[in-house]
Amino acid sequence: MTVLLRGRTVALALCLASCSTTPPSPPLPPEPPDPQQSQAELQGAVAKLRAAEADGTLSPAECDEVVAAFMALHDPRDPSTAAGPFDAGVIRERCGQPEQAVALYRTAIATNPGHAGAHNNLGILHWRAGEHEAAFASFERAVKADPALPMARNNLSEALRERYLRKGEGEDFARAELALRNALAVDSDSAIAHENLARLYYDRGRSHDRSYLLLAGLVITRGLRVLQEQGHDSAELHNLRGLLLMEEGDPVLALRSFEKAAAVDPHHAQARLNIAMIALRFRDFDTARTSLEAAREDPRYRDDVEVLLASAVANRGLRRYDDAKTVLLQARERASDDPRPLYNLGILMQEHIGPERSQKVDAEGKATFDDGPMLEARGYFERFAKAAGDRYPEEAADARARISSIDQFLQDVKDLEALEAEQERLEALARKQQQEERERLLELERRAREAATGAGTGV
Repeated sequence: MTVLLRGRTVALALCLASCSTTPPSPPLPPEPPDPQQSQAELQGAVAKLRAAEADGTLSPAECDEVVAAFMALHDPRDPSTAAGPFDAGVIRERCGQPEQAVALYRTAIATNPGHAGAHNNLGILHWRAGEHEAAFASFERAVKADPALPMARNNLSEALRERYLRKGEGEDFARAELALRNALAVDSDSAIAHENLARLYYDRGRSHDRSYLLLAGLVITRGLRVLQEQGHDSAELHNLRGLLLMEEGDPVLALRSFEKAAAVDPHHAQARLNIAMIALRFRDFDTARTSLEAAREDPRYRDDVEVLLASAVANRGLRRYDDAKTVLLQARERASDDPRPLYNLGILMQEHIGPERSQKVDAEGKATFDDGPMLEARGYFERFAKAAGDRYPEEAADARARISSIDQFLQDVKDLEALEAEQERLEALARKQQQEERERLLELERRAREAATGAGTGV
């Protein structure tokens, strides 16, 4: 083993010596691909994709087959073939395989560092994975690679807007505004750029300077006009207009804007949520429930605690108490550190389910009291008061007051049951005594008749 190792070392030394005196020849450049052959291979890959997705889905085997067809177009030595792994990455995304898509986009970038689409798509996958800094870097590389690519500029500006909203730093706001203005300079008809700029100004207006709300309104008006001239519309701009009207204290007109947004895009979750919140204010529980169910189709809001709490209120208003309880238990499961579902469960049990189901009637028509629902309500309030701490002082005080109220109520019920039982005992005793007295009198009467009959016979 030692001899072999030394032999290898000597051979490597000889190679290095020879390399120092005679440099190796540079690798030959790749032969340019035959345009006709490349076009035929591309058409073949596209044909396989169309055949695979003819039934509306892509099976794992079909995904592998189509990806292989696009990767056959790739030559790592030729930057012009970077479209192969890029298209394969798009297929992997459609097949629900983001990790493999990331690897393919990186392959495309390694082949052609200036592939803006690969940088952009890689940034989107980083963002979805919560890797925001990596996403920023990818979006910036995409913009640098192709300054005229609106998608990359819009994604960069939206990422900056999200960071500004999260951190509130003025530098992020200025960078996002500049990116959006540049995006509109490249494509003045871009709906996404108008939407993001309006949202940026709206966020700035609510958090720092309300004069930006006016700018948001101007961007919304211009954006809607531009889109209408093209025969298009924007649910997001109508939704933002509704939010501005809410800021102005006009929920009626705001509701119309939200409804317009939902009409343009029935799947616009934020518009649906806004409709639901206004409907709850006006006690239109049916509309609120329908809108909240539509909003929860969006994965972002399916397990959102605020949405679940609102859904519980809507169900409670419609007397769908079991549905309300189910939603509140889901909210508790999704966010175990949020005590508000416990408080709402207590109210539901104390004020609605308890009064409706605590009284039971047996086959003989006799009513009995079941303290289970009230004890359950008490347990929820007790757990809430312990978990609330300093976060919800008013609700915690109310929960403790409700615990005392429930204790008093249950004691009153016990006292009342005891009184009723004593009353029943006394009534039964009275009935027994009346029956005994009646029987005694009847016996006396019988004896009197017998005595009278005997005396008559003796005469």
